[in-house]
Amino acid sequence: MDNLPEVKPVRDMNAMSLNEAGERLFNFMSGWLGGAKLYHQFYGEPRLRRRHMHIAISDAERDQWLLCAKKALDDMSWHETESNELMQRLHEMANHLRNQDSLNTGCDSTAQHHCKN
Repeated sequence: MDNLPEVKPVRDMNAMSLNEAGERLFNFMSGWLGGAKLYHQFYGEPRLRRRHMHIAISDAERDQWLLCAKKALDDMSWHETESNELMQRLHEMANHLRNQDSLNTGCDSTAQHHCKN
């Protein structure tokens, strides 16, 4: 994330170090993919939408984060089928976290109860 200028806006949203963010992501992904629920042990229930509600997430931010995920997967030696399946699941999750419409002009229909209009 620190080396891709096109994802700088989404990187700037999170002040924690990439090491800490990577550790939290690892802990989350472990349980999310069926392994040990490490995130639960250290931080409690993930409640991803609630934990991300304080940041404006539109299609642009979602897509920047997904670009980082794709680049990380490209660096691994996963079979293409599994990589594509994981990217699909990540896209669904990231799409669920959107709380702004794609033009950043207000809330999307899934987050209207959080609008401050």
